[in-house]
Amino acid sequence: CRGDAVLPEPLGYRSARQVLDLGRAAFFAHPAEDLPAAVSPQVAADDLLPQFGYVGASYQARRILLLGINPGNGPRSERSVGDRTAMPALERFVVEKTPESFSAAQVAYRSVCEGWAVWGRQCYELLRAGGIGMEDVAFTNALPWRTASQSAFGKSIARRAASLYTRPVVNELQPKIIVAVGKKSADILEYAGLMSPSVVVWNRAQALQPQVVAEREAATAQFTKLLEAL
Repeated sequence: CRGDAVLPEPLGYRSARQVLDLGRAAFFAHPAEDLPAAVSPQVAADDLLPQFGYVGASYQARRILLLGINPGNGPRSERSVGDRTAMPALERFVVEKTPESFSAAQVAYRSVCEGWAVWGRQCYELLRAGGIGMEDVAFTNALPWRTASQSAFGKSIARRAASLYTRPVVNELQPKIIVAVGKKSADILEYAGLMSPSVVVWNRAQALQPQVVAEREAATAQFTKLLEAL
């Protein structure tokens, strides 16, 4: 076995590399559109880095993709604890653009994303109901760039995200089940022509009104039924 054998590209690499080649300006009218407020040079630089999530070690056994929205960084003057781990790896991938640096960025992202609100408030509930864990799924952002508007960005940006990243990454990952974590993610799937009975839409509202609870219960039932059919 040759020591310099070429390893296969990690899942998600081709789609992520395309985003880097296109740049932020391809998704927005201009690179500075909808950027979070620059509270420090370091955080401002971080806000220009796309975030592609991770693919779990056991993903290919079931092929479940969670599709979220990059929520932005919030009013911080310094890197958060998670960003201190994830951002250097993302920076390296942006500079090197290699499969190896992409794999390292995925590992870093996976190591910190459990501490983010979207996991504690949203993803864990659904994963627990299905009896699966972090390594059984892939997670990525339908729009991989941070925004000031969070999930309130306009339709033109959502449509660009659908064609420039969401459709390519879904084609690359070939999921059997997609969980749209929030209505905006579902809208982007719709724009990408990817809505189907195997798409579960999770209501990520923070206020647990009766309608939200009912929609989550229906999503959980749909998700567990899809899992049983795999």
